Amino acid sequence: MAWRAAVAAALALAGCAQPLPLSQGGLLRIEGRLEGPAPGSLGVPAQWVVELRDAEGERVLAEQRGTVAAGQPPIPFVLTHEAAAAAAQRYTLRAALQLQGQVRWLSEPRAIEAPAARLDIGSLQLLPYTHPGGFANTLDCGGQRVTVGYLGEQLRLSVGTQVYDLAAVRGSTPPRFERAEDPSTFVQLDERGAMVSLRGRLLARCIGQR
Repeated sequence: MAWRAAVAAALALAGCAQPLPLSQGGLLRIEGRLEGPAPGSLGVPAQWVVELRDAEGERVLAEQRGTVAAGQPPIPFVLTHEAAAAAAQRYTLRAALQLQGQVRWLSEPRAIEAPAARLDIGSLQLLPYTHPGGFANTLDCGGQRVTVGYLGEQLRLSVGTQVYDLAAVRGSTPPRFERAEDPSTFVQLDERGAMVSLRGRLLARCIGQR
C-alpha cells in the first residue's frame, strides 16, 4: 500500500505545480513574436518594446524591451503578469520599434482575452509610423479627417498615409503654415478651426473632433 501513498503524494505535488485558472488569480504568460522591417534594413541600432496594458490601454501591466539583433525581426518575446483574482481578464498588447529614441514602427493594439494562464498570440506586425507632432489634434474637414501637430516651429499635417511638414508664414494673421516646395498645400488656423488645402484642393472647413 506504500506505493499507492507515494503515487498519491506525487500527484498532489504535480497538481500544486499547475498554474491557477485566471478566474482564481495566477501568473499569466504571453508569448509571441514581432514581425516588421526586413532584417538588416534599419541601418542603425534599434530598440524594441512590447507592452501589456489594461483593457482601456491606460495602465502598463508588464513590458519587455531589447535591442534588435542581427537577423531580426522576427523578435520573440515573453511577458508575464500576476493576474488578480476574479478580475475581468481583458488586456491590450502593443509593440513599437525605436530608432534614435523615436518610434518609427508601431503595431496595432491587439485586444486579448485571457481564459488560460499561458497564451501564444503568434505575430504582432510592426508597421511604419510617422509621429503626428506635439499637441496633435484630429480635425474633421467635411467628413475627411486630418491630423495636425507641432514639430518645433513647423506644423505636421497628416492625411491618411500622406505626411506634409509645413513652415510658418511670417506675419500671417491668423497663423498660416505652408509646404515650402508647394504653397498650395497649407493649413490656416483660427480660434474656431482651420482651413486646409492639399495641393490646391481646398477642403471643407475643418473643426476639432470631440
